[in-house]
This record gives sequence, C-alpha cells and structure tokens, in this order.
Amino acid sequence: MKKLLPALILPLLFAPFAQAEDILSILERQAKIERAAPPAVNPYNYTVDVQMSGKEGDDDEVFTAKLFIDPSLTPENRVTILSASSDDYPDEFEEFLKETRNAETSAEDLAEEFWCESGDNDLFDDDGAALESLTVISETQSEAVIKPDLALMAKIMMDGDGDEDMSKSERKMMKKMMERMDGEFVLSKPDARLKSFNIWLTRPLTMAIVAKIKEMDVTQSCALAPNGFTYTDRITMHVKVKALGVGMEQNMDIQISDLTLR
Repeated sequence: MKKLLPALILPLLFAPFAQAEDILSILERQAKIERAAPPAVNPYNYTVDVQMSGKEGDDDEVFTAKLFIDPSLTPENRVTILSASSDDYPDEFEEFLKETRNAETSAEDLAEEFWCESGDNDLFDDDGAALESLTVISETQSEAVIKPDLALMAKIMMDGDGDEDMSKSERKMMKKMMERMDGEFVLSKPDARLKSFNIWLTRPLTMAIVAKIKEMDVTQSCALAPNGFTYTDRITMHVKVKALGVGMEQNMDIQISDLTLR
C-alpha cells in the first residue's frame, strides 16, 4: 500500500501541469480564429458607484455618488442620479455626465466602453507581431500576467476613437507620456480573456513650464456578465501633480454592478 499511494497520487499532481497550455500558445492559436464579439448594444441596465477625492495644498475634499444607467434611453435620460454627497459636483463628475448624456455618444459607443472585450483586441494581432511584443511575467493554470513592450503599449493606449480628436500638441504630449508608462495585463486561461490591467507612470512628466505630473496610476478590472462576456466592473485612477508650486492630488474609484437585463 505504501508503494501504491505514491503511484496513484503523483500522476494526479503533475499531469495537469504537463498538459497546461502556455499563454503565448493560446494567444497564437486564438489569433487565427475569429473571436465572438459582445453585443453592439448593451442589453443591461446597471448602477455606478463613484468616489472622487481631490487635495490641493491642505484642502481635502471627497465626493461620492450612485447612478443608475439605462443605455437604451434617449441621451438626456440615460443617467439617473440616485444619490450624491453634495450638489457641488466635481469637474470630473460633470464631464462624465456630459459625455454619457451627449447626443453624439451612441448606445454603441457606450457598449464599447462597457465591454472589456471591446478593448483587448490589440493583444490578438492576426500577423502574430503583437505576440513578439509580449513578455510573460508569471503564469499559472488559471491566469497569466503579461507585459507589452513600449510600442504595443502605445498602440493600445492611442488607437482609441479619442485619439482622432487630439490636436498636434496633445498627440505630442501623449507620445511623451507613453515613453514614461509601464503596465501589466492579467489574462485568464485557457480563454485568454482580459481580467485586469494596471498602467503607471515610471517617472515624473513635465506638462508645461509650471506643471509636472509626479505620479499616475490607472487600474481596470473585468467581471463576467450573465451573457458570458466580460465587462468593466471597476476603474481606479490616482494622479499627483505639482503646478505653480502647489501640490494637487486626484483619486477616482468607479464601480459598476447590479446588471439587470432589460
């Protein structure tokens, strides 16, 4: 019996690892097939919890709000503010409301922002070039942490629709910022879905003679919706700036939950 137990147990312990496919092989295989696309129009209503804090000098302010969003409604009626800690909205919150209620922001635009899988296609380049731009940081049977090189990171960050509206000076500043950015992506296995990413500034960036970004960190995580596609369930951002000798800090935490099929 003493000899029989190891003979039974050892194959169970090592067989899964021997058969597990590495993430680069999975990506290479998936690059050759067409990935199913999430719905062009989001079929879910959902709630958004917002927390924003800003610090300028010794002043520190915190703002929270809960929103209900129905993407199927007309632009001006899409967002319902369920609660807010103050009637004096921060500029960033006002901008979020303005963008969501914008008549030029279609239901398809909102869906593209909602689904995680609308934004990860840069990792699945048909000619395989993107795979050569990835470094595997760590890997288990269930997930892998990968790092894009600078060129692929810039492509992921700058190929969005918003890039088309950038001025020449804004594009130049974005390029300068990308030279100081680093990041990691977490993909699930074996389906290679985006689980989360983290992007950060590796060193300070001078935006103007009197302004410098000292710190910046952005994270996004994804969760599985009932229809089997992943959506953005949380975004956090931390920015620390110094302008005209005054230190400023901005923090934002946005969480999406309570998906309800219409």
